[in-house]
Amino acid sequence: MAPMKIAQTSKGFGAYRSAVSPQVRTQRHFIATSLTSEALDLAYRRYIAGERVRDILAELGLGIAPSEFLCIFPPDPVEGECSHCGAPLVRRKRARNQPPQAAYCSMCGHCDAPGVRCYCEKCNQLILDKYERLQSQRAEAEARVLVLAGQRYWDDGVQAKPFSDWSLESLLWFGVHTLWEREGDSVLPRYLRANFLEATLADGIQVPTRHTPAAYFDDTGRLLKSNIERVDLVLGRSKEVIDQDELTSFIQVRIERDRPQRDRLWLDITSAECLEFAANLLKGSSFASSLLTPELLDSIRDGLTRLASRQVHYALYTSAKNVLANLGARRFSNGIHARNAMLSYFRAQIKRVEKDPQLAHKMWRPADFSRSLLSRYFFNHVLEAESDIGFLEPVCAVDLPRKSTSPDGKWQPRCPVCSSLDIDLEIDLALVTLACRVCGAGRSYRA
Repeated sequence: MAPMKIAQTSKGFGAYRSAVSPQVRTQRHFIATSLTSEALDLAYRRYIAGERVRDILAELGLGIAPSEFLCIFPPDPVEGECSHCGAPLVRRKRARNQPPQAAYCSMCGHCDAPGVRCYCEKCNQLILDKYERLQSQRAEAEARVLVLAGQRYWDDGVQAKPFSDWSLESLLWFGVHTLWEREGDSVLPRYLRANFLEATLADGIQVPTRHTPAAYFDDTGRLLKSNIERVDLVLGRSKEVIDQDELTSFIQVRIERDRPQRDRLWLDITSAECLEFAANLLKGSSFASSLLTPELLDSIRDGLTRLASRQVHYALYTSAKNVLANLGARRFSNGIHARNAMLSYFRAQIKRVEKDPQLAHKMWRPADFSRSLLSRYFFNHVLEAESDIGFLEPVCAVDLPRKSTSPDGKWQPRCPVCSSLDIDLEIDLALVTLACRVCGAGRSYRA
């Protein structure tokens, strides 16, 4: 009987063969001896009866290992022929307390038994051909995807949309990029990065580099959102030269016309910063990844609709401190327990701050937590808001006090309704009250 041959293939094929079939060999090597068939039959009967293999080998005078005992018995012929070469089938001796083995070809070693992977030369070649065919199909699909991606992002005729058609996310990102191009701080909050980058890709402001792998695109050549932060992005082609002041003024007009959009961006930016603040507090804890859940983000957004970001920061700080103390005392049995505790602590602290807002009056932005450039651009340049209003004020639909500069360069407050400088301003320890003498509008803000 010819020895079995295993095809020598690449690592990729070996991984593919392991994935599609169990690693089951169909035959052992045969050790020839000078024993007669009667002696071999007697030795096998003694083995099946339960005698020790070492004792049987010692009496037969064979210097082989006990693990090779069954290799001295030639396979038994069985009915049937090989489906590949037509040679008769054989079956090796079964081991003690084991079921009968699968039959295989006496010439090529092929095995047709169900559930058994055959390792004969022809079956290995069939698997190799199938693997190479799949590799070829995959290469063709990747080439087709790259062609579609090129038509979407890289061809000479591809241009960015006119900036008047950009989404607000794209406008804000471009404003930040042009204003602080060489700034080293974080441009976008970590939990808003994918949404903003997806908007810039849709408007053609940014495109992935040409060396981006095809696996990062979908079947239509569009970069998958899950891979946006994994690839290098570069600025796309644009025929327009956009002035920074013109861009900021355009964003201001868009926001003034659509106040719900302004409030949505306000809420998105502040909630992302709150979640990033919580992630920094919990960094290094054993269940850090399981504590920042979508339910916690929903609770943060709900709290920001009624409270200022400062107060939500305070609720997150006290909740994280309680969770870390309980983690240190090993009071949580698993991540689910810690996650539920974090959510319960936070909701309780939100209710506590709602009843007594002065609890958070000493809460300021942490010194080791840098404010994103997006937040600075949106609140200071687009909204022209006085001070860090995104941290000190809740999301609201009222007009904001904007910066106004007198001829001598000093800041002067003005009416948020008619922009008049003829106003009365009253300031106490916790409240600033603005009253316009022209239109009669009145606003109150926390100091």
